[in-house]
Amino acid sequence: MATGAVIGGAVLSGGSQIYGGIQARKAAKEQQAALDARARLERESAEFEAIQAGRKFDKLLGTQKARISGSGIMLEGSPMMLIEETLRDKAETIANIKRHGQARSDALKAQAGNVRDAGRDALTSSIIGAFGTGLKTASKFGGSK
Repeated sequence: MATGAVIGGAVLSGGSQIYGGIQARKAAKEQQAALDARARLERESAEFEAIQAGRKFDKLLGTQKARISGSGIMLEGSPMMLIEETLRDKAETIANIKRHGQARSDALKAQAGNVRDAGRDALTSSIIGAFGTGLKTASKFGGSK
């Protein structure tokens, strides 16, 4: 009778270890999905921000050209250099926005990968722990004969 209780306890203990691992893996998958979604939103947000910045620069360029033309100055020399500098600023600003958005996205993707790996490790550890519990019980049971 006592032997049955010991074996039952070992099975219950092993089962609960595996169940805990499954739940940890499930939680990790949910967290990974949330981080992946945030990574996608970071990229989309950076793209939108880059488009908005481009529009602002286009308005600035239009204003600069209109003022230069309205003043009777030709678009050459210093006025043209101003336009060229604004175009360089536009390109640099858009590139920086996209680069920083991609970096934030990549960091979230890496974090999602770490969470996925931790969930997998938790499940593996729980299975190994359950077998360890079973072997320990079996050796006690086998050793008492």
